[in-house]
Amino acid sequence: MKKYSTVLGTLNSVISRYDFKKIVDLHDGDKGIRTLSTDLLLKTMTYAQVSQAFSLNEVIATMHSQHAKLYHAGMAPVKKSTVADALAKRSSDIFKDLFYQLLGQAGTMHTPNHRFRNPLQIIDATTIDLCLSRYDWAQFRTTKGAIKLHASYNSDSALPNYVQLSTGKLHETNTLLDFPRKKGDIMVFDRGYNNYKSFHKLQLDDVTFVTRLKKNAKVRTTLVYHKNPDGPVLEDAWMKFTQDSAEANYPDLIRVVTYKDPEHGKVYRFLTNNFDLPAHEIADIYKERWQVELFFKWIKQNLKIKTFFGTSKNAVWSQIWIALIVYVLIWMMKVLHGIESTFQKIMQVLKLTILDRRDISELFHPPPPSPISSNLWLFEGAGN
Repeated sequence: MKKYSTVLGTLNSVISRYDFKKIVDLHDGDKGIRTLSTDLLLKTMTYAQVSQAFSLNEVIATMHSQHAKLYHAGMAPVKKSTVADALAKRSSDIFKDLFYQLLGQAGTMHTPNHRFRNPLQIIDATTIDLCLSRYDWAQFRTTKGAIKLHASYNSDSALPNYVQLSTGKLHETNTLLDFPRKKGDIMVFDRGYNNYKSFHKLQLDDVTFVTRLKKNAKVRTTLVYHKNPDGPVLEDAWMKFTQDSAEANYPDLIRVVTYKDPEHGKVYRFLTNNFDLPAHEIADIYKERWQVELFFKWIKQNLKIKTFFGTSKNAVWSQIWIALIVYVLIWMMKVLHGIESTFQKIMQVLKLTILDRRDISELFHPPPPSPISSNLWLFEGAGN
């Protein structure tokens, strides 16, 4: 703990103040600011995320009640209006850039241990409902508001590779090519991303994709490579699209693996452009999709990304980027301090101790009881 001795200080200690200031200056984040610097805004919102406060009123009230502890965390009580104003006006790109900087930093701390032959990107999106009358910029349907968090997730590191925020109107089929990719990558996604033109671009980029064949897809079998009615791989076949639009957008051969889940008996038809991987591995790759769903579930349950402290787009985006920053900070703290506890357990401990002056290692690796204290039971009742 180089700068602060509080748990919050330890959590924030991995952020390079020099690099963060460069980001803030790039976006004129502190230009004309007198009371609440962007650094203090980040600390305040980090506290809000970890404490899981219900509202901005609760954040401010608890901060005022712990004035002395705030001092040791390099903070001070602030007014609700000051925080609300900062969230509305301070560019959310500051926190977006910091998130990606920390993500790059975390990447250097992780030793790849690919379960599959090549890096796997799990692509998915989650929808967050909003009240349209309060968030009129987030129109999703005629009477509903929503935003979407699109992510590429690395199940090996338990970190997202890429995140994109959008209003609910942006459909997944239009986002597939937005995800950064490298030659040899494997991208897995559900049928919501079905876009044959995008699939063909991935093929041209030498990127493997694995998804499920749409039920109404028209295909013609050119070669049955494997067939076994007893499964679990029922069929492994090379096919071509026959529907005019599909064939025009994806003129090449495609591989379809028909797989029966041994546990539940459900039959799946997986679509891929990879003709080299074993069929069972194609099925295993698709099964990894549940990892990103667990990631979305965890951040929705443990971080403040479903209710917001401001109604403007900038305020909402800022809050989500800071929530994702907190996730990466916890990941980095877990690695740096050798913490084996789950993310859930870590959040529970942080919530109770965030402003305490405690050693992180002792919080998650408590020292063994001393011989004296462990034998005190021998003397219970001795004075009676």
